[in-house]
Amino acid sequence: MSLRIGYVNVQGLDRGAWKACQEMLESRFDYLFLAETWFSNHNQYKSNRRLISTTPEPVKTLQPGRAHGGIYFIGTHRGRGRVKKVKATPHSITFTVGKETISGVYFPPKTMSTSEVAKVLDSLKYSTIILGDINTRFLDPLWQEGLPGPMDRRLAFGEFLVRTGFEHLKPSVPGLKLTTDHCFARSKEPPRLELVPNRTFKTDHKYTLGVVISPQQAVPENDMARFRIGRLATASMQDLVCQRIKGDDCPFTARDPINVMNQKLVRWCQLVLQQTVGRQSYRSSDTPPEAVTASQSSARLYKQACRSSKENRPIVPTPQA
Repeated sequence: MSLRIGYVNVQGLDRGAWKACQEMLESRFDYLFLAETWFSNHNQYKSNRRLISTTPEPVKTLQPGRAHGGIYFIGTHRGRGRVKKVKATPHSITFTVGKETISGVYFPPKTMSTSEVAKVLDSLKYSTIILGDINTRFLDPLWQEGLPGPMDRRLAFGEFLVRTGFEHLKPSVPGLKLTTDHCFARSKEPPRLELVPNRTFKTDHKYTLGVVISPQQAVPENDMARFRIGRLATASMQDLVCQRIKGDDCPFTARDPINVMNQKLVRWCQLVLQQTVGRQSYRSSDTPPEAVTASQSSARLYKQACRSSKENRPIVPTPQA
């Protein structure tokens, strides 16, 4: 199954936003980061069964006003059981599930210096996915909304991407543009980034980030995938395969490198065949040629040589003997 992670800036977690986020979690995601909760109604929410972790609650002071920042990390029942490790800092929550290490961050625009941003990024260099509101717009008219800036943060992120190999993900749907919420991934096959419109609660952030990590469907090197191709001779099976193909989106994007396009296309074709004609299992009497060991090949060649060689024929007595 795919792994689905969401991130949304709620700008104050009131009861309406909390209810909407729980509904969004159960219907669309396995995990969801909630940024800028301001720790509103924290005593009530912290006992909710969906809550996995939060950033440290700020020390209360006598000064009037609300708390700042605050990230919640919530998950479904199934998702909570798969989390291996969680680490929370004032500006990030990092968790591990399977082979993925995912970090949700919030970098405030005025109270966090560029050096602090660089320090937090360096602490997340071993993550596989980083997503969140970083209050930065990049110089990319095709995918970025608004004017680029601030310059120092843009440079800090640019240096981090070059040094670590992270890729700045772009929306999977052309025409949608990023705001200050971004996602970065470090993987051979980057996940898909979706922008989900926020319509059920009040926030000035247009979208919820949705990251979809597809399961690895690579065939082991020592196990060549074989399918029941003979079933394609029937018209009904041909129609079924065509319907299955029409029901899917393109398995790759125009931004993918050629080798990644090829891998995704091959895996997609294998998946279509497996779900229609079915996979062919090897039998002991149907061992593929590449499975024959070197010693078996050598023994076969030796026997053939013995049969064709005159030196190995039986000795027959002659009259002279």
